[in-house]
Amino acid sequence: MANKIYINDLYSIRKKFIINTVEILNNKNATEILEFLSFKNVSSSAKVMNEWVEKQTNNKIKDFLQPDDIDKNSYLILINAIYFKGMWKHSFDEKETFDRKFYVDKNTQKNVPTMRITDEIFYKTHEGLGAQIIRLPYKVADDYDPMSMIIILPNEGQTLSDIKKKLNTVTFESLYPNNTSKITLFLPKFMITTKLSLNEHLQEMGIKDAFTFNANFSGITKRNKISISKVIQQAFIEINEDGTEATAVTDAILLMSGGPPPSLRIAINRPFLFLLATKRVILFTGYVNDPTLK
Repeated sequence: MANKIYINDLYSIRKKFIINTVEILNNKNATEILEFLSFKNVSSSAKVMNEWVEKQTNNKIKDFLQPDDIDKNSYLILINAIYFKGMWKHSFDEKETFDRKFYVDKNTQKNVPTMRITDEIFYKTHEGLGAQIIRLPYKVADDYDPMSMIIILPNEGQTLSDIKKKLNTVTFESLYPNNTSKITLFLPKFMITTKLSLNEHLQEMGIKDAFTFNANFSGITKRNKISISKVIQQAFIEINEDGTEATAVTDAILLMSGGPPPSLRIAINRPFLFLLATKRVILFTGYVNDPTLK
């Protein structure tokens, strides 16, 4: 994970903010986090920021910011970039990958490159959600809090919408299988690239004043009437036989149950949800309606 704050060189910021930022982000070198930049030429500014994003995401996310995303009067731009490349703890054999049917809906089915593995796999059924849950761990150095992909497959008769409505009623712990069984798993390969504005979602979560001139950013600057104008996130996720490659970039711009029976066969052959998570925190969430779409 990497963070960068680009400050309009027409303005100044409080020294205490610099000290706190360095301490919170556990970085001794303020210049790696904070950089004064001219916003007069928004195309040049976007180019500088995009080059940083590309480097932090291993060139997976390009042209993150467009010139019209930047206002020359913007006070500062905060960018957070995450890059994750995880290798499956038990990798899929490419020789076992074949085209198999994926049922996009009742009337649409597509042939999709689908991976296959038979192994001891973390699994549970979730009666509250009406779903089956698979957890596939990654090879990681931190055995205490390992990273996993969690797949939530709605039961027959359930839809993704049904599951998403119920997610707020269950705990994250209930979505984290801890018991394994011998399972033959069929999992489609897929790739997702998204870019969206988080303004509305953050305001729905109660973060409202920050988007108005009622916001209090006095810890950053002495200037009044500063608010957040945009929060943008772009993500890239790819699932294949080796593992998962995932990146995400976010920026904010200030303006002025139970185990399964033995020998299960589980085919992820209809729309499903997925999480990239440790035992303590969710890093990514998403859903796949059609693995052939990117």
